[in-house]
Amino acid sequence: MESTASPLDEQIEAFLRWGRDERRLAASTLDAYRRDLEQLRDFVAKSGGAVDAKAIDVLTLRMFLAELHRSLAASTIARRISTLRSFWRFLRKRRLVETNPAAVLDAPRASKELPRFLTVEDAFRVVDAPSGDEGRDPRLKLRDAAMLELLYGGGLRVSELAGLTLERVDLSARELRVIGKGDKERLIPIGREAMAALRAYLEIRATLRTKERAPHPDAVFLGIRGTSLTARQVQSVVRRYGTAGA
Repeated sequence: MESTASPLDEQIEAFLRWGRDERRLAASTLDAYRRDLEQLRDFVAKSGGAVDAKAIDVLTLRMFLAELHRSLAASTIARRISTLRSFWRFLRKRRLVETNPAAVLDAPRASKELPRFLTVEDAFRVVDAPSGDEGRDPRLKLRDAAMLELLYGGGLRVSELAGLTLERVDLSARELRVIGKGDKERLIPIGREAMAALRAYLEIRATLRTKERAPHPDAVFLGIRGTSLTARQVQSVVRRYGTAGA
């Protein structure tokens, strides 16, 4: 039987696979993104437009949001906008579309302050931030990018990242063994993007040292003088790129 999936359906599935396999997002988060994007798909189909992200412009998105305003709270509309921005940013990064019409959408003001949580859009912004950190030592930019990818792409806790040792990194299996709360060990599978960032950092790790001292022999993440990072120092790096520490 011939498939009736539209291009937008396929684009949504690609986005959700990326969220599941690369960013390790929770099932509940993926379900919410699916509902939001399928609601957009149904709106476009009902309006008679091409059901393809390439054909959706900012006017279509604003019409979609205007319809939602009739029945949804401002906080829910804000979440829909966050989903749309994340979806089109993903499509742009994968070169599946040429423009991002969601980038200019303005979120409505909520009557209450929204709870603080890291959306996919926030995670994109944070993990991409080190590359544009002008004046930062290039080695620290690679280190920071790897740390942020593991924190937000791999789901590690700050304490687990600070305590990560070289012997607990399996690059071939794309896995980390970390010591969590109660000294319990857990196995963390790492997506391709996070592992690529970690590989790039490990290639220059040995250059983080002083003339008098070799780098710490075990710790994965080091300071500019080759010493292991504390959890407080990891939090400082996270704050540097615009979000509160874990």
